[in-house]
Amino acid sequence: MQVTVESTSELERKLTVKLSEAAIKEKVETRLKKLSKDVKIDGFRPGKVPQRVIRSRYGKQLRQEVLAELTQSSFYDALVEKDLNLVGRPLITPEKIDEGEGFRYTASFEVYPEVALVDLSELSVTRPKTEMDDTDLESVIERLRTQKKTWEIVDRAAQNVDRVIINFTGSVNGENFTEGQVKEHSVILGSNQMISGFEDRLIGTAKNDLLNFDLDFPSDYHMEKLAGKTAHFEVEVVNVQESQLPELNEEFVKAFGIASGKVDDFRIDIKKNMEKELENTIRENVKTNVMDALMENHDIQLPKGLIDQEVVNMEASYKKAAENQNRNIQEQIPRETLEPQAIRRVKLGLVLGEIIKKNDLKPDERRVHTAIESIAQGYENPKEVVDWYYSEKEQLSKIEHMVLEDQVVEFVLERVQVTDKPIGFSELMQMDQSDTK
Repeated sequence: MQVTVESTSELERKLTVKLSEAAIKEKVETRLKKLSKDVKIDGFRPGKVPQRVIRSRYGKQLRQEVLAELTQSSFYDALVEKDLNLVGRPLITPEKIDEGEGFRYTASFEVYPEVALVDLSELSVTRPKTEMDDTDLESVIERLRTQKKTWEIVDRAAQNVDRVIINFTGSVNGENFTEGQVKEHSVILGSNQMISGFEDRLIGTAKNDLLNFDLDFPSDYHMEKLAGKTAHFEVEVVNVQESQLPELNEEFVKAFGIASGKVDDFRIDIKKNMEKELENTIRENVKTNVMDALMENHDIQLPKGLIDQEVVNMEASYKKAAENQNRNIQEQIPRETLEPQAIRRVKLGLVLGEIIKKNDLKPDERRVHTAIESIAQGYENPKEVVDWYYSEKEQLSKIEHMVLEDQVVEFVLERVQVTDKPIGFSELMQMDQSDTK
């Protein structure tokens, strides 16, 4: 086997492989001999068919089968010989060559880039420094009360944050787009659930008021037939409602699983949950900052094949999640929507992989077991779940990958310059929520 390599770009390679006629013939002859023992041809006894007859009838077919097998095996042998790290599938093109002179083909493909790690001690990472106080606790409790609020009809004009129940119709150029009148539609004033200006028109209205007004739909409105158009609305106010917060009492506390019904026990429980949530949020925030630092400080030429495959994986993952939520995704997700995140994943995967390889990092078995036990606690029979994870190699591998990623973050964090950044509890939680949208 003769092998030559040509670099057609920074990551693209063209491999030319020539196989000798002797190697091909040896494989063909072996197949012919095996076939002669089993083949049945009219006029000949089994095992007594002359080689020339078998060669005449099956020779070309056997040669093509041998060439296909030799192409595959020789390609991977050539990769090993030339120390090439293949990305994706190669494009293999046979070259025309006279029979009897061997066989030659070219293979075009991408290779993994070399990742030159920067000096981690030169990187800077910020870490949020947050302390909870009683004000934060009271804010969370107030939010929980707000989630349980009820609405009561009031005999007064509507104010901001009131809920107004309306019947309305909307039309553009005389054509109704609300399919008749929308009955008893709920609008919370100040929520911006309606187009700009609509809720403002409801402030100061009362039961049985009738309104007629025109408003412009924004040019980027999600319904193309309405985008940028002027609409006429006719509105009837059914009633005005104000919110009522529940009292912080035994009934309210028990609704959150506090068996004693004591408000003090409720506060203790909420505070513990807040501390746990804060710890998790800080850890995820630091992890994101570490990943950002690695992204920004490593300049790597990324293989197109890896990005394409990651886009495919992400699309499949989104569709699977939609199926699990009984949502139907009919259209293809635009590549431009997925590609930035795919690029980030590929680049981080290469950098993290190099850190793992260079420092011989391996998943901590104790931490893997702890992670599995934590997942299992949410099931009726935790031991069965733990045993299942250890019996399913693919699922176990996912947990090991997750643990190893956390270990890499800790490894990097021990070596970079860390700056504590003071931030309030509420602000940090709001940042976390916006990042997950």
